[in-house]
Order: sequence, then C-alpha cells, then structure tokens
Amino acid sequence: MPAVDTIARVKAVREYLTGLGLALLTILAVVVVAGVPAIGFFAVAFYFADNPLIAWVAGSVGRVLLVATVLVVTFLLFAGLLGLRMTARLFFVHDKRAIAAREELRARFQAEVDAAATVPVAPGQGVLRLIPVRPEWWHDPAFGEETTAVVTVGGAEHPLATWEPVDVAVSSGDTEVVAWLCRLDGGGGRRVSHTVTVPVGGIATLVYRPSSLPELAGKLEPLDHEPLGDISMFRLMLGAVALIATTYAVWQLATG
Repeated sequence: MPAVDTIARVKAVREYLTGLGLALLTILAVVVVAGVPAIGFFAVAFYFADNPLIAWVAGSVGRVLLVATVLVVTFLLFAGLLGLRMTARLFFVHDKRAIAAREELRARFQAEVDAAATVPVAPGQGVLRLIPVRPEWWHDPAFGEETTAVVTVGGAEHPLATWEPVDVAVSSGDTEVVAWLCRLDGGGGRRVSHTVTVPVGGIATLVYRPSSLPELAGKLEPLDHEPLGDISMFRLMLGAVALIATTYAVWQLATG
C-alpha cells in the first residue's frame, strides 16, 4: 500500500510539473506570436503619429493583441499553477438555463463514481470503473445508434454491451486502458489510451468520450464533471488585474 501511494504521488508531481512546463512553453509561444507583434503595432502607431488614420489603426490592432495576450497568458498561468479543474472553476460560468442540466449531469456522474463495486476483487487487486459518455452527448454518422465502446484493460478486450458504467477487477498499480468505437463500415474508430493507477481494494474511474468527428480521437481520462460552461471574460479580466497587481507589488518589494 505505501509503495502504491508513493508511486501515485510521484506520478501526480510528474503530471503537475509537465502541465506547468507545457503552460510556460505555451505562454512563451503566445508572447512571441501575439505580444511581440502588439509592440510592433504600437511602434508603427508612434512612427506614423502625424498620420491619424494609420496611427489609429495600428494602435487599435496593438491594443487588441496586447489585451488578448494578457488574457491568454493569465489563463495559461493559472492553469499551470492551479490545474485545469481549479482554473475552470475560477473562470468558467454556466448560463442560468443550463444550470439544471449541469447539476443533473454532475449528480449522475457522481452517483456512478460513488457506487459500490460490482465485481469481487482478490488480494492485491482493485477496480477500474469505465464510464462511457452516452450517445446523446455526441452525434456522428460514421457510428450507428447501437454503437457501443470496446476497451482493453491490461491487454484483455472488453466489449461494452451498454453505455452503463463497467467495473473490471485488475491488479493494483498502473494499468493501460485502450478504448475505441466500432464504425458502421466494420472498422474500428481511432483508439485512445490512458494509464491509470488503481489502488488496492479501491476504485479508479475513467471517462471515455467518443469523438464527434471520425478523424479526431476521443478522450479517456479521469472524471472532470463536464460540461465546463462558458468562459467569463469579467472573471478572466479580474484574474489578469490581480496577476498584474501581484507582479507589480513583488517587483516593488524586490527593487526596494
């Protein structure tokens, strides 16, 4: 048990650092692609200050790029530091008409996650629970209405007869899961994989979301209480202001 906990912690730290690194690299790319051109447009506006039209157009484009850069950098930095779930809670809101549907989906998912295991486990085993996303969440003519998912857990294939959650008893530790959909033409859809850590005597949950397009892979990942909702520009701007103010305060303290 301690060994499994240690592995899980190491994996969590590795995933956090990977996410933070990706966020910082993306921030750098955004600054290069949008931030630097914004400075260039401001320079053009200053250079053509005697031409009101050019100065106004260049200044407007520069301001749009600068604001967009600040907002995107703010979101990416929060996502890298706090994780996507916490960032989504901070910056995403739901339309009032969608709140009831969201709560219903969340309650259904949570009930599926909290349900007792339906398969017995031997010593040293745990339960992998796969929750396929139901067909009403997506539509693709390449898949029939009766299409269901197929998964392999640790190399063993498990065709899913329904869209209800499926429990599979597996050895504790890291287990590779691969999932795909059978297409109407008889071929298999693109396969997606995920490695999940299953605790001894516990339940690890994965959600499989089929793709809405045949060319795009679906997702197989931990439950994250979809749907997120719509991003709030007001909240994002407040986050940007807080970030700028914090940076300025730290700079003032550092420079005395």
